[in-house]
Amino acid sequence: MYQLCQQPEYDQTVSLRRATADDIPDMANLWAALVREENPKARPDVKMWCGLQEHLINNDNYHCYVVEIAGQIVGFNNGLLLTDMETGETYLEGGHFYVLPDHRKSMAGFKLHRNGMDVARATGAKFLRRKVSAGNKRMMDRLNRGIGTIKEYVVDEGVTR
Repeated sequence: MYQLCQQPEYDQTVSLRRATADDIPDMANLWAALVREENPKARPDVKMWCGLQEHLINNDNYHCYVVEIAGQIVGFNNGLLLTDMETGETYLEGGHFYVLPDHRKSMAGFKLHRNGMDVARATGAKFLRRKVSAGNKRMMDRLNRGIGTIKEYVVDEGVTR
Protein backbone atom coordinates (compact mmCIF):
# COMPACT_ATOMS: atom_id res chain seq x y z
CA MET A 1 0.00 0.00 0.00
CA TYR A 2 1.32 3.41 -0.98
CA GLN A 3 1.24 6.30 1.41
CA LEU A 4 0.80 9.84 0.21
CA CYS A 5 3.62 12.08 1.27
CA GLN A 6 3.54 15.81 1.78
CA GLN A 7 4.39 17.77 -1.35
CA PRO A 8 7.85 19.30 -1.40
CA GLU A 9 8.05 23.06 -0.86
CA TYR A 10 8.65 23.79 -4.53
CA ASP A 11 5.42 22.05 -5.55
CA GLN A 12 3.18 24.14 -3.33
CA THR A 13 0.93 26.66 -5.00
CA VAL A 14 2.50 30.08 -5.23
CA SER A 15 -0.06 32.87 -5.48
CA LEU A 16 0.68 36.43 -6.45
CA ARG A 17 -1.47 39.47 -5.65
CA ARG A 18 -1.26 43.22 -5.30
CA ALA A 19 -0.22 44.23 -1.80
CA THR A 20 -2.57 46.07 0.54
CA ALA A 21 -1.95 48.23 3.60
CA ASP A 22 -2.60 45.13 5.74
CA ASP A 23 0.48 43.49 4.18
CA ILE A 24 2.90 46.25 5.23
CA PRO A 25 3.99 44.62 8.54
CA ASP A 26 4.81 41.31 6.78
CA MET A 27 6.59 43.13 3.97
CA ALA A 28 8.53 45.17 6.54
CA ASN A 29 9.86 41.97 8.10
CA LEU A 30 10.88 40.73 4.65
CA TRP A 31 12.52 44.07 3.85
CA ALA A 32 14.50 43.96 7.10
CA ALA A 33 15.60 40.40 6.26
CA LEU A 34 16.73 41.59 2.82
CA VAL A 35 18.75 44.44 4.30
CA ARG A 36 20.41 42.19 6.90
CA GLU A 37 21.10 39.52 4.29
CA GLU A 38 22.94 42.01 2.10
CA ASN A 39 24.68 43.74 5.00
CA PRO A 40 24.74 41.88 8.34
CA LYS A 41 25.91 45.07 10.12
CA ALA A 42 22.95 47.13 8.87
CA ARG A 43 20.29 48.43 11.21
CA PRO A 44 17.14 48.72 9.08
CA ASP A 45 14.68 51.39 10.20
CA VAL A 46 11.48 49.35 9.90
CA LYS A 47 9.29 52.14 11.28
CA MET A 48 10.50 54.58 8.61
CA TRP A 49 10.09 51.94 5.87
CA CYS A 50 6.52 51.23 7.01
CA GLY A 51 5.72 54.96 6.95
CA LEU A 52 6.93 55.21 3.37
CA GLN A 53 4.87 52.17 2.34
CA GLU A 54 1.76 53.59 4.02
CA HIS A 55 2.27 56.78 2.02
CA LEU A 56 2.76 54.94 -1.30
CA ILE A 57 0.47 51.90 -1.11
CA ASN A 58 -2.62 53.64 -2.58
CA ASN A 59 -0.70 55.64 -5.20
CA ASP A 60 -1.73 54.53 -8.72
CA ASN A 61 1.90 54.76 -9.87
CA TYR A 62 3.14 52.48 -7.08
CA HIS A 63 3.14 48.80 -7.92
CA CYS A 64 3.68 46.47 -5.00
CA TYR A 65 3.00 42.73 -5.13
CA VAL A 66 3.36 39.86 -2.70
CA VAL A 67 3.70 36.14 -3.23
CA GLU A 68 2.14 33.69 -0.82
CA ILE A 69 2.60 30.01 -0.17
CA ALA A 70 0.03 28.33 2.07
CA GLY A 71 -1.33 31.76 3.08
CA GLN A 72 2.07 33.09 4.21
CA ILE A 73 3.72 36.03 2.46
CA VAL A 74 7.14 34.74 1.41
CA GLY A 75 8.24 37.53 -0.93
CA PHE A 76 7.46 40.92 -2.38
CA ASN A 77 8.37 43.23 -5.22
CA ASN A 78 7.70 46.94 -5.48
CA GLY A 79 8.33 49.73 -7.90
CA LEU A 80 7.24 53.23 -8.85
CA LEU A 81 6.22 54.27 -12.34
CA LEU A 82 8.16 57.43 -13.18
CA THR A 83 8.80 59.70 -16.16
CA ASP A 84 12.31 60.74 -17.10
CA MET A 85 12.26 64.55 -17.17
CA GLU A 86 14.93 64.75 -19.87
CA THR A 87 13.54 62.21 -22.34
CA GLY A 88 9.88 61.96 -21.37
CA GLU A 89 10.17 58.18 -21.28
CA THR A 90 8.18 56.27 -18.71
CA TYR A 91 10.00 53.63 -16.69
CA LEU A 92 9.37 51.42 -13.68
CA GLU A 93 11.88 52.09 -10.92
CA GLY A 94 12.18 48.88 -8.95
CA GLY A 95 12.39 49.33 -5.24
CA HIS A 96 12.79 45.96 -3.60
CA PHE A 97 12.65 42.35 -4.73
CA TYR A 98 12.93 39.67 -2.08
CA VAL A 99 11.93 36.07 -1.46
CA LEU A 100 12.70 34.20 1.76
CA PRO A 101 15.66 31.83 1.29
CA ASP A 102 13.56 28.72 2.03
CA HIS A 103 11.21 29.59 -0.85
CA ARG A 104 13.65 30.58 -3.57
CA LYS A 105 13.06 27.37 -5.52
CA SER A 106 9.28 27.63 -5.30
CA MET A 107 8.70 29.78 -8.43
CA ALA A 108 7.92 32.74 -6.14
CA GLY A 109 10.84 34.80 -7.47
CA PHE A 110 10.00 33.97 -11.06
CA LYS A 111 6.37 35.00 -10.59
CA LEU A 112 7.38 38.28 -8.95
CA HIS A 113 9.90 39.07 -11.66
CA ARG A 114 7.57 38.15 -14.51
CA ASN A 115 4.85 40.28 -12.91
CA GLY A 116 7.25 43.24 -12.71
CA MET A 117 7.96 42.87 -16.43
CA ASP A 118 4.22 42.55 -17.19
CA VAL A 119 3.44 45.69 -15.15
CA ALA A 120 6.20 47.56 -16.98
CA ARG A 121 4.77 46.53 -20.36
CA ALA A 122 1.14 47.22 -19.39
CA THR A 123 1.96 50.71 -18.15
CA GLY A 124 3.95 51.59 -21.26
CA ALA A 125 7.27 51.70 -19.44
CA LYS A 126 10.31 51.64 -21.69
CA PHE A 127 12.33 49.73 -19.12
CA LEU A 128 12.36 48.31 -15.62
CA ARG A 129 15.28 49.49 -13.51
CA ARG A 130 16.23 47.59 -10.40
CA LYS A 131 19.31 47.64 -8.19
CA VAL A 132 20.74 44.16 -8.01
CA SER A 133 23.51 43.09 -5.67
CA ALA A 134 26.57 41.65 -7.40
CA GLY A 135 25.81 38.24 -5.89
CA ASN A 136 22.39 38.17 -7.59
CA LYS A 137 23.43 39.24 -11.10
CA ARG A 138 23.50 35.66 -12.40
CA MET A 139 20.03 34.99 -10.96
CA MET A 140 18.63 38.11 -12.66
CA ASP A 141 20.19 37.09 -15.97
CA ARG A 142 18.48 33.71 -15.62
CA LEU A 143 15.12 35.28 -14.76
CA ASN A 144 15.34 37.64 -17.73
CA ARG A 145 15.86 34.80 -20.19
CA GLY A 146 12.67 34.31 -22.17
CA ILE A 147 10.61 36.91 -20.33
CA GLY A 148 10.85 39.74 -22.80
CA THR A 149 12.61 42.78 -24.05
CA ILE A 150 11.94 45.18 -21.17
CA LYS A 151 14.96 44.73 -19.01
CA GLU A 152 17.57 46.84 -17.41
CA TYR A 153 19.15 46.62 -14.05
CA VAL A 154 21.95 48.33 -12.24
CA VAL A 155 24.45 46.08 -10.53
CA ASP A 156 25.64 47.43 -7.22
CA GLU A 157 29.18 46.07 -7.02
CA GLY A 158 29.50 47.35 -3.47
CA VAL A 159 26.88 44.95 -2.16
CA THR A 160 27.88 41.30 -1.99
CA ARG A 161 26.27 38.18 -0.64
